[in-house]
Amino acid sequence: MVLTLETFRENFKPYPVPRLLEHLLAFQNTSRDHYSWDFEVAVLPQENFKHDVVPEAIPQFFGFGHDASYSFYALWPYKDIPLDEAPVVYFNSEAEGSGVLANNLTEFLTLLAWGQEPILGIYPE
Repeated sequence: MVLTLETFRENFKPYPVPRLLEHLLAFQNTSRDHYSWDFEVAVLPQENFKHDVVPEAIPQFFGFGHDASYSFYALWPYKDIPLDEAPVVYFNSEAEGSGVLANNLTEFLTLLAWGQEPILGIYPE
């Protein structure tokens, strides 16, 4: 299913969609296959972070995608950093190993192109 830019924009209100994410959305809409980590750009309301973030901090996170296990990816423009320069935060769906994954979207896209699923933290065997 094609995700429109207008619908995707809901993630970032009142801000515009970061330019790199506009391009990633356009790529996703032209491809019929999942790409790295089965990642996909998606609409992620801030309420999705209620299990991962204290309530007063939820407005600081702007979700933009998830992987096959529904781990979430969000921008964190703390200290009024512009969204285009904000760090990318990974919220593991199992609540294990969440944290800052990339310093910005450019670095995140490099990791996405590398093709290795993020592993943050310690996972018991």
